[in-house]
Amino acid sequence: MTKKLKIRLFSLAFLILSAVILLTQTPESSDSPKQNAVTEQDILQVKLTDNGVVLIRNEEILKVYDIQPSILPGEDILLLREGISVDSESEADSLAENFDG
Repeated sequence: MTKKLKIRLFSLAFLILSAVILLTQTPESSDSPKQNAVTEQDILQVKLTDNGVVLIRNEEILKVYDIQPSILPGEDILLLREGISVDSESEADSLAENFDG
């Protein structure tokens, strides 16, 4: 085996080994989406559901507001169907008061 052939085989083996390592290794950045996913799940939302206007976290109903959806303007209903993110229960209460009157 010539020296040139050995170098080429070594280079090829190195490239294959590098590709295998890259493909099987979990990227370090995968921690960030997991952290973001937890944060996203913890977002509070005021939302219109079959139960009425509610405060939810992680799809769990925390509070049901005494708001009649039938008296709300169409724009408000659309917003509430999508869900309005809030940072705290007190912010949600204030938002609900704005819808209620």
